[in-house]
Amino acid sequence: MPMCGSSVNPKCNVHRKIVRSFLHGSRMALIGIIFAAATAVWYLQLFRRGGLFAGCLLVVLLGSVFGFGFLHVSVITLDRVSCGILLLAYIVERWRGRTLSGPVTITDGIFLFFITTLTVSTLTHDWKYDNAQPMSRLLLLYAMPGCLYWVARHTKVSTRQIRWFLISTIVFGVYLSLIAIAEVWELDALVFPKFIVNSPHEEFLGRARGPFLNPVANGTFIVTCLMSTWMAWPFASRRERPFLVAASLLLYIGTAATLTRGVWLGAAATTLLAIWFIFPQRKRIGLTILLATLGIGLAIPQWDHLVTFKRDRYVSVVDMAFSAKLRPMLAAVAWNMFADHPIQGVGFGQYKQRDNEFISKHNFDMPLHQVRPYVQHNVIFALLTEVGLLGTVPFLLLLGAWTRNAVRLWADHSVEFAMRAVSLIFLAYLVNYLVNGMFHDVALIQMMNLGLFFLAGLMMSICQSTRVTQAEELPTYETRPQSSSLTLT
Repeated sequence: MPMCGSSVNPKCNVHRKIVRSFLHGSRMALIGIIFAAATAVWYLQLFRRGGLFAGCLLVVLLGSVFGFGFLHVSVITLDRVSCGILLLAYIVERWRGRTLSGPVTITDGIFLFFITTLTVSTLTHDWKYDNAQPMSRLLLLYAMPGCLYWVARHTKVSTRQIRWFLISTIVFGVYLSLIAIAEVWELDALVFPKFIVNSPHEEFLGRARGPFLNPVANGTFIVTCLMSTWMAWPFASRRERPFLVAASLLLYIGTAATLTRGVWLGAAATTLLAIWFIFPQRKRIGLTILLATLGIGLAIPQWDHLVTFKRDRYVSVVDMAFSAKLRPMLAAVAWNMFADHPIQGVGFGQYKQRDNEFISKHNFDMPLHQVRPYVQHNVIFALLTEVGLLGTVPFLLLLGAWTRNAVRLWADHSVEFAMRAVSLIFLAYLVNYLVNGMFHDVALIQMMNLGLFFLAGLMMSICQSTRVTQAEELPTYETRPQSSSLTLT
């Protein structure tokens, strides 16, 4: 009979594997606890100085630069730990009465309904599919950004904090642009963090992926930081303004380095947005015509090259042309799915589990079988297929409500310029989110929703504190007499 120390005994081998697995799991859990505790101590020191606003900004910056690709212990990352600590800090501050309070608004109701719809859709379908990808998507791409939105939405901010926010985003944009140039020119020694060029994830390699490992996210953040550069102009001295001009040019170069047409369109739309909101009315039409003329003059001679050109290091021009042809077919599949499930969709996160049955339909004269390996390439179509009108309409209403409040905030000249500047920064991000969302499901890209929800929460907080949202407050049905003046504090 084989001894337990012998490798011949299969039962002993099984026992050893179980013990090794347990020890490995325990060791990883211990490392995760130490990692989380160290992050918490460092984070709390920062929170003492900058409050909830600094905590929100830190979550975005950590998630952008030092996210999963940089450092992770199992599912624990710096930004996720920071978000958890931020939530605890928010609860404490809320209990102590130090957060921004006020009536519930219509926008708040739409936001809560949208998140609830996604949660119910996830739990009522196969959320364990593909290693629980639907649940992971809900938690990381919507619940975590939703929590950040809610904290930012109820955070009191000062003019001084907004100025530091502008400085931080300008520096962040310069960093992204410098890394973008280094990536395209293959100056790998200058790229930091190193996972940007050393990651086993080789998609989009050769373009400016940045720490997001995706040129769309990288370009969206760069263009948003470009708007911050313009918003900092009134605060800059005569000696500082040349640096802002140089930073703007560098950010444009970083945008070009993404080699992504959607990002370029987003940058053009953001420039047009700035022209119509910042410049005097008498100059808007002339500048718009000038911008359109330059765009057409540059695009027409290079049209064939713009449609198909080599961008990724390991993808040929033929593959790029084929990728462009897939989008109409993906739209056809989305229509098939939406037509069969218009109200509730096929379930959040269930697109790849259900798309084959709709690809097999032959109601379109297209080789739909070619899109089997791909996810949906339009953020609105993706929502329509998975959560139907029940989830898509609230999302569109939410974007509309945020846009309406941002425009109203910018138009209110009784509010300090620093506060109003946040509205245009949010609109710049939203424009790039939607422009790129026509060609990609940007909600699947890490940090895209986090950035959108953070800026929306910050903008709504300013609207609340400056009484811009007063017109959309839900009525309170109390029997006692109400004061004619509303105080939003």
